[in-house]
Amino acid sequence: MTLENILRKKVIFITGKGGVGKSTLSATIAIALMKQEKKVLVIDADPAHSMPDVFGITDKIYGNSGKFSDAANKITKVYERKNLDLLLLNPIEDRNQFKDAHRVMWLAELGKELGFYSNLGRMAEFFTLAHGLWKSFGVYDKFVIDNEPSAGTLDMIENIDGWINGLDNVEAYKPIFNLMLSSKLIDRELAREVKALIYDQNGAITKIYKRMLEGIKTIFRNEDYLEPIIVSSPEDAVIRETKRLKKELENRLGVANRYIIFNKVMQESGVSDMHRAKIKQFKDETDTDCYTVPYMNPKQVNLDNEHTAREVLETIGVSITKYD
Repeated sequence: MTLENILRKKVIFITGKGGVGKSTLSATIAIALMKQEKKVLVIDADPAHSMPDVFGITDKIYGNSGKFSDAANKITKVYERKNLDLLLLNPIEDRNQFKDAHRVMWLAELGKELGFYSNLGRMAEFFTLAHGLWKSFGVYDKFVIDNEPSAGTLDMIENIDGWINGLDNVEAYKPIFNLMLSSKLIDRELAREVKALIYDQNGAITKIYKRMLEGIKTIFRNEDYLEPIIVSSPEDAVIRETKRLKKELENRLGVANRYIIFNKVMQESGVSDMHRAKIKQFKDETDTDCYTVPYMNPKQVNLDNEHTAREVLETIGVSITKYD
């Protein structure tokens, strides 16, 4: 098996264009790590959650109600007697859910109301991921993060500095906050909650959030922790986006990408000549280690059948091959 050299880091960050098979590859990698006797947490950070279906535990995740909210932001065991768990992230956006670690969303709500920040959903996604990773970081040996498509990945990472600076400025702008929060134009509940964040325990709560974000920044920007892996396929449009994503990660965010996994490229006789030519061209142009994964006939993967899905994943897991 040739996966060991790309699975050394603590956080395996899976990204790529939509539809290339990120969730299947995330599950494959998680199972490979589990077989190495690692304690693994898979974080499904894509709003269109696929991991319960891929792992064949949909009923276990959603239960009788079938409601996503019943499973969100809770850790569920994939195998009962093995160290592989799943966390589905559901961004917290409703005020009645701004509790515990998500109390910081009151500050985002204030910014939104004052016209400083309009995309509360993106803010909610980022803090939900940050909190899920941070609170579990010392518990698990390995993390596999199944991310939303390319642009969302970039936004998530790029937001870190802005929100650290925002929390830094809370103290400096207290006089302005006082004026705004005493205004009758500001919703009373919002004013009360923001005042508590700023003043309770001498602002200790916002300092905790800042430490969390600084820790997440260290994880995302430090090559000792993070291995970003782009999943692609040998189609021209997908390859173009893969090149853009790789360049953006490295040049815009300073995050090194060393590995690309080309999914769905092998046939029974091996890699086709057309696919081989496309992968070789990409490898030569980008000087990146490329891996290939077998194309599996959808009829072979019955996602409604837990046993079949797992069998196929475990078969794929030993078939990821380095392209030379």
